[in-house]
Formats: sequence, structure tokens, C-alpha cells
Amino acid sequence: GTNVAAGQTITYTVTGVNTGNTTLDPVVLTDDLSKVLDNAALVAGSLKATVDGVDATAPTLEGTTLSWTGALEAGKSVVLTYQVKVNDGVAGGVLINNKV
Repeated sequence: GTNVAAGQTITYTVTGVNTGNTTLDPVVLTDDLSKVLDNAALVAGSLKATVDGVDATAPTLEGTTLSWTGALEAGKSVVLTYQVKVNDGVAGGVLINNKV
């Protein structure tokens, strides 16, 4: 982990890879942000997705769940990025985003 300060902006990256030999359609990639958004706020407009470096439909956030749905060809990867700003007045708070 890394120490962060109130007001600091942090960028997170979530990557999914199609390791199979056929196109997957649809792929649904989700990430639980509950342990991030309890001490930080999503930066408006920061939700982005790329498939092998090409812009793709942005993920959505419903409650604290980040979701992306789309086609993913064999061997291709999707990269989701988003930013949060650490809440003011956070003392001893923790931001956790562990996804295996």
C-alpha cells in the first residue's frame, strides 16, 4: 500500500484478458469499489475503457459496483480506468481495491 492524503486523486486500473481461443460476447467485468468509495469520491468523467489500446464503451458505476460489458476477441485485453479523490477529513482511512 501507499499512503495518501485528503484531496489526493488516485487512478485505478482493472484489466481483463480473454485467454481463450474464441471471441467472448458478451464479457461482463465487475469490480466492487465499496472499500474505495467509503473514503473517496469518483472523479466525474474518469470512467474509461480500452480494448487493446482502442477506446471502448466506458464502464458504468451502479452503487459501488463498476461494470463493463462488451465483446472481447481471443487474446485481447480490456483495461478499465477510473479516478477517485480522497475525501477531506479522512484520518486513518483505508482505500482497498483487491480483485483477483
